[in-house]
Amino acid sequence: MPITTSAGVDGVSAAVAVLVMESPAERPDAVALGNVEQLLRLQARIDAQVARELAVIDAHDATVTDCGRATKGWLVEEQNLDPGAAARKLRIARHLGRWPATEDMWLAGDISEDHVAVIVKALATVPAEVVEVVEKALLEIAYLSPPRDVAAAVDQILVACGIDDVEAAAARRYATRGVTVAKTFGGTGSLSGTLSATLADKLSRALAHAGAPADADDDRSQAQRFHDALEAITDHYLDTADLPSEQRGERPARVVVTIPLETLEQRLQGGWGLLPTGAQVSPETARRIACDAEVIPVVLNGRNVIDIGHGQRTFSEHIRRAAVIRDGDRCVYPNCRNPRKEAHHWRVHWADGGKSDLDNCAWLCAFHHYLVHEAGWTMRRETDGGYTFTSPTLKQRTSSKVPVRGPWDTGPPDG
Repeated sequence: MPITTSAGVDGVSAAVAVLVMESPAERPDAVALGNVEQLLRLQARIDAQVARELAVIDAHDATVTDCGRATKGWLVEEQNLDPGAAARKLRIARHLGRWPATEDMWLAGDISEDHVAVIVKALATVPAEVVEVVEKALLEIAYLSPPRDVAAAVDQILVACGIDDVEAAAARRYATRGVTVAKTFGGTGSLSGTLSATLADKLSRALAHAGAPADADDDRSQAQRFHDALEAITDHYLDTADLPSEQRGERPARVVVTIPLETLEQRLQGGWGLLPTGAQVSPETARRIACDAEVIPVVLNGRNVIDIGHGQRTFSEHIRRAAVIRDGDRCVYPNCRNPRKEAHHWRVHWADGGKSDLDNCAWLCAFHHYLVHEAGWTMRRETDGGYTFTSPTLKQRTSSKVPVRGPWDTGPPDG
């Protein structure tokens, strides 16, 4: 269906067509700098006009009439916006007309959509008799500061205006808390939200500790380390919730992996495993998950379930405990500072027929368990009880001393 647009939008389209034909690399740096600054202002102005147009089509139910969708559904399903972004644009569009000073500054390109989102949300809680004063104060800050500074100033302004006391402001801020986990591509997720001050402090300290580099060879970015730390924290809760004290932290997870018959017969090579959430996992990820879990395979022939296996715990409790006594209560990678997390079939993988006995068991942290399953590393146990890890480039790291052993163990380490 052809799109009908106004003369103004036609002019913008023509100007953009000319712009994108230019090569930024051929301009002096000063021109490129000026262009970026001006384009950001123009982007803000266009965003403001989008909000004005969106307010009209929402008020007239235009998307319902023409597309059979509500406005938000149209933004998500036909304009391919993320649901969160669509909801924010629609919220701004529905309320922007109440705050003409904010609308004017946005149309001038002096503030961004992020500024407007903060201001609109704040003004919705302000009594009508002081709304102009509060709006003016917020706009003065927004003109010179990023959106987070505007958000941080809201409570101070409301207290200064006598609208709130400190306790009421704190209660309102606490009421904005919330976390959302949304699915993205291939079963991965996106984490977003607002944390209370106390949780932000606790989480920052926990991630700083649990997300410290494992060793000198740990090349993960800080964001990757914090991600893995959050998984470790979550696993700790799942492993310890509602368990007797003697089993706390030692129960393997239960994993249901749906596997096509032909994939199973080919030992997961070139196929995908499917978790109950619908997330796809690679062959090696499926093997890593199965390494220290109670696994229930669901085997498919086409769309038909032909077998649902019984849960089978790979390492028994006494084997897991014995491995701790033998190797110490930490990851066995040389000089790793992370606590143990996953018992690994280091000699022969369980899926390859490896025994779930003490000789085949070694405790690893989440990061080093990932290395030996999905990053091409291998490991072996030395005669003195230490371990040698070899990278895909044949770089080796070997334990520099015999792992910690109890005073009751006077014989030679297992070989």
